Amino acid sequence: MGFIKYKRYICLTIIRNIIYYFFHLFLFFVVIFLLCNLILDKEKTSQIFRFNFSRVSSESMLPSMRVDDIVFFTILDENKCKSLKPSTPEKLDGDIIIFKADESKFIDLKDSFIIHRVVENNHQKKYVTTKGDNNSAIQNFEKEIPYKNIFYKYSFKIPYEITYIFIWGMILLLFYFIIFGESKSDDNLV
Repeated sequence: MGFIKYKRYICLTIIRNIIYYFFHLFLFFVVIFLLCNLILDKEKTSQIFRFNFSRVSSESMLPSMRVDDIVFFTILDENKCKSLKPSTPEKLDGDIIIFKADESKFIDLKDSFIIHRVVENNHQKKYVTTKGDNNSAIQNFEKEIPYKNIFYKYSFKIPYEITYIFIWGMILLLFYFIIFGESKSDDNLV
């Protein structure tokens, strides 16, 4: 009977260790992601583990996106730009893209990525027109954006509240593991 308990104990110990190390590996990747988010410039995009992401820097996409939300997106090429869905006037259902304004016309927007919704897609002339959900009218830099200036298409977002909950949760978990980690003894071994 003691041998069976010992085998079960060994199996449970192995399973516990596997779960323990996978959990720590997961925490490590989450902490890396969060640190990148904290030091990430709102005007730039970053890539980590094949995911492209950026922080929202203005209120132009309210209520869809708020300042400091983390936005994940996929890379677009010119062929994929043709399939971008424009929004209808009644609904905000068009694709959201990340683009750069024409630097020769809009010097103040140089090197800034802009996240707005497509309202027109002209396949013949290869351009789109966008508009921020919170903007009352289409601005000059949003008109006739050539496909070559479109870099990404919106995939999903993480609200900023969740990001801060993760940050504080990771800090608390880190302190927990520092204080209480691996101090258990194997006294229950039969």
